[in-house]
Amino acid sequence: MANYQITCVRRESCPNPHSPGHIVVVGTRDQSGARCHWTLAEVCQALRNGDTFYTQGSTSGLIGAVAAGKCAGCNGGTLRSYGVLALDNDLDSFPDCRH
Repeated sequence: MANYQITCVRRESCPNPHSPGHIVVVGTRDQSGARCHWTLAEVCQALRNGDTFYTQGSTSGLIGAVAAGKCAGCNGGTLRSYGVLALDNDLDSFPDCRH
């Protein structure tokens, strides 16, 4: 089992204009510092296999757990951050993955 820090996200729009959109890709860094991009399906499978995904605030240092979830606007699949959240470790505020 491995731990992966999420560093960026890619979203697709939701039919509900009040939703930030569905997270469909995440960029991660593992314990060795290696970077990788994962689709939503790949993250969900890794979570089922016992891997852990988390966020860490660049300023606050606070860590948030990440789990599969549903969009509140349309019930589509997405990822959510949980636990001790601050603006800089909430997935909804993460930057877009550039590649």
